[in-house]
Amino acid sequence: MKKRYRFCAVLLIAVLLLNGTAALADNSGTFGKLSWRLDSQGTLTVSGRGRMDGYSQPWDDLKASIRQVIIKDGVLSVGSENFSDCPNLRSVTLADSVTSIDAFAFDDCVNLKEVKFGKGLVSIGMYAFSACGLRSVSLPDSVTIIESNAFQRCPSLNSVILPKKLSMVSKNLFQYCSSLSSIEIPDGAVLIDDDAFYDCGQLRSVTVPASVTYIGPYTFMGCDGLRDIYFKGTESQWKSLLATTDFIPSGSRDITVHYGSGGFTFTGSSDSSASSAGSGSDSSSNSFLDTLLGSGHITVSSSVSYDKGRTTVTWTDSENHGPYKVAYECTDGSAQQTGFWAGGSEAESIAYGKSFTIESLIPGHSYEIRVYDSEDHVGKTNVTIPAAKSFKDNNFKASAVDVEISYRYVTEDGSQKITSVFILDQMTPYLNRSSGGCALYYQVIFPGTEETKTYLMQLAVTAPNGYAEMIVWDDAMKITKSKHGYRFWWDCIGTSYFNNLVEKNGSVPTGDYKVELFMDGMLVHAGTFKVRR
Repeated sequence: MKKRYRFCAVLLIAVLLLNGTAALADNSGTFGKLSWRLDSQGTLTVSGRGRMDGYSQPWDDLKASIRQVIIKDGVLSVGSENFSDCPNLRSVTLADSVTSIDAFAFDDCVNLKEVKFGKGLVSIGMYAFSACGLRSVSLPDSVTIIESNAFQRCPSLNSVILPKKLSMVSKNLFQYCSSLSSIEIPDGAVLIDDDAFYDCGQLRSVTVPASVTYIGPYTFMGCDGLRDIYFKGTESQWKSLLATTDFIPSGSRDITVHYGSGGFTFTGSSDSSASSAGSGSDSSSNSFLDTLLGSGHITVSSSVSYDKGRTTVTWTDSENHGPYKVAYECTDGSAQQTGFWAGGSEAESIAYGKSFTIESLIPGHSYEIRVYDSEDHVGKTNVTIPAAKSFKDNNFKASAVDVEISYRYVTEDGSQKITSVFILDQMTPYLNRSSGGCALYYQVIFPGTEETKTYLMQLAVTAPNGYAEMIVWDDAMKITKSKHGYRFWWDCIGTSYFNNLVEKNGSVPTGDYKVELFMDGMLVHAGTFKVRR
């Protein structure tokens, strides 16, 4: 009998070992000409010789288990989207044989802190490290191409060393990298493209080589902490650079441009004073900020008209440099509604006269309104929007309006799934895409009314971290006369809102979100919805 028990025990151990081997085999395999293996510690290793295929990968269902990625010598590339949306990925090591990192390769790896680049890397594709948790980046000098948005929305990134052979800083390259404190553009670079450092609020200093001949529009827009630009060329080269570009350095006037071997300094102050520490330069020249941000000829009135949810701002311009563009930023600290064009987009924020009506300011908040002329001079004013009163209009009032919130996802088979909360894992596949399959639905039921009326319908959404956005639902919402009342659904918050949230904050915060419904600036309903992991 004992022998039989011993035999059974040995057999059981053998079965368990076989099962363990089978489970391990499920986490390894081939990938085109390459092999891959994900071990029990969360390390995924890719080996072999050849390029890594893009857009599909055999470990797609295992992404949550990946904590480290090691690309072995012989692998020539990291394919598009190979490791995107790996929520627990912490570190990446690339062999010297890797020459390219393709588009979206590590996009939205929010906990990726460290990447060890190989010495043979040549190119980095668009959005390759967008929305990652990187704290520092040191690129090898072999890199010659970094495509647009490659490091966009990395909120913890505070240190960057660019390669010496880089010829251009691409569009949106470090956009919304809110912790970046300084940057040195390598000698030989000729172009800093549009929005490259847009909204890098902690950026303090920038070093620009004399080889740069163009800086794109809004390159330093929103860089309110920018204090020093170190230009390695001469005064005449700097003036030539200004003559061929219309970039907006910052809303601040306390920026100093240092240029020339003599150390000439021009400070963007109201008196336009300049001090020189050498010779061969005209120290009486105006500040570059006086050139770009004007000398006060645009005066924006602090007396604004607020009527039925619409704010109308007016201004004067002694030099009449129209047309104008209008933007705003929340200043009261209770909402992080920043960097918005007043008309919803730059193209829709143009004024050919000297007034503009904004429909996206949230009641109860304070704002700085900015008016830019055709030469990018700017005028500003500060306004406070009164708190909204409770909705009441003739036959019905806020308490008579019934509002329900539901949460919906489109599943892989195309069917809809209704749930009580937004779950990040379910939302992730739809983020960073032009269309989405997740949305908050708002059902509003109005009581019967004896007349037909038209309203401005608005929704304000505030995230747990304070980021707020006003969504203009309908600027001419008609409620028709009917004794039966009026009901409608609206896909009010979908992928676009959460994409904006990610762009501004680097992630989708979890917790309670506040949503407020306004009609003609009056509060109809205030509720909450949840986002959790």
